Amino acid sequence: MVKRLVLTSDEVARRQAQAVEFMERLGNEDKADELDELSPTEYAERRGITIQNPRRRIKEMVEESKADLLLRLAALNEEVESLEEENAELAEQNDSLNDTLNRIFTMASPDDDLDDDQDAEIDEVDENEDETDK
Repeated sequence: MVKRLVLTSDEVARRQAQAVEFMERLGNEDKADELDELSPTEYAERRGITIQNPRRRIKEMVEESKADLLLRLAALNEEVESLEEENAELAEQNDSLNDTLNRIFTMASPDDDLDDDQDAEIDEVDENEDETDK
């Protein structure tokens, strides 16, 4: 199926004038006169061109753009959802690792009781040194 060319009436008139000028340059005055006598609508029919209102054409172009933008928006929304899910999973992993590290630090750090005993022993050593110095 051959797709028909869709132009505005101004575009058809411009193409018709170009065709007339071309025939005159070729020296074919009869053909130039014949094309010049046609209305833009007749010229369009003869050439297989569909004439369309420019506002309608612009609206269709805007609608296409809007449809493209809506598809892009849907794709971006899906990507955001995917990234949010990934972020939630990473946050859970982070919390789990923090819990594990806290347990390790708790196990590795000396008990408070041991600190008090060690402090008492150091105090005793200091007192004994002070007495021997006298």
